[in-house]
Amino acid sequence: MTKAAISVQVRTLEKHLMCHKIPTSNDRKDYYFISDDISMTSLQANIQKMQRIQHQIEHTLHIFDQLEGIEEEERSSHDACKRRFIEMQAMYEMFLNRLDGLEEEWNRRRAQLFPQIE
Repeated sequence: MTKAAISVQVRTLEKHLMCHKIPTSNDRKDYYFISDDISMTSLQANIQKMQRIQHQIEHTLHIFDQLEGIEEEERSSHDACKRRFIEMQAMYEMFLNRLDGLEEEWNRRRAQLFPQIE
């Protein structure tokens, strides 16, 4: 793996708050540490990603509703595409509903795993 590739990945982790840069003044090297709550950060990032996707799907469906003047030969393609977005919207809604409360559940489970640390 190249230094550049590692640097890109570390910056991505830092952007998502999964690691933090340690400030140093006497060294040109950068030092990082992994967040204590990396599991929760990862969980929240994945939920947020799913919410962003769901929002984009809803936005696309709104655009479908605004379309006018669809030619008859394009109607079946339009309707098939719209159905697929409606299915995706329902699927992401189901995913997010099932994930509701997962953060609290993970906090409880994590406390059970390491009771002496919490």
